[in-house]
Amino acid sequence: MPNARCWWCAIPKADAAGARPSNRASTCGFEGLQSRAATAERLLSEARQNLVVRTEEVRAFDRKAVEATIARNNAEKRLAQAEGMHEMRENHIKDVEKARAALAEHTDATTKTLKAREAVALDEPPIAPDEPANDEAIIKAQADKNAESA
Repeated sequence: MPNARCWWCAIPKADAAGARPSNRASTCGFEGLQSRAATAERLLSEARQNLVVRTEEVRAFDRKAVEATIARNNAEKRLAQAEGMHEMRENHIKDVEKARAALAEHTDATTKTLKAREAVALDEPPIAPDEPANDEAIIKAQADKNAESA
């Protein structure tokens, strides 16, 4: 194993007789180690700087995530309010439609009563001022006339 070299610094190791390489080789080995240590320190420094940058990026992303969560929660609240208002308006619309339908029925009934009165008034003499007007009597009289003519 006369040509064996150190795995770290690539300097020849001691030969089989135990003779060490020259002092120059050991000095070269020390300088090589120093050079490698400096390179390792530089790489470590760069890695630390990269780690700091990445940590700041992660913090920025965390802040953005928190802000997005707050914005989403606010949007959900506004949506819930809008849905509540929509439901309230829908109920109001249904109530108004029911009232309109009831009013239409009442109007139809009033119109029929008025037409019956007009028909009776045209066929019969006017009601005497001393006689009270009776809607049911008028409608019954009109119904009787219609039954006779049919």
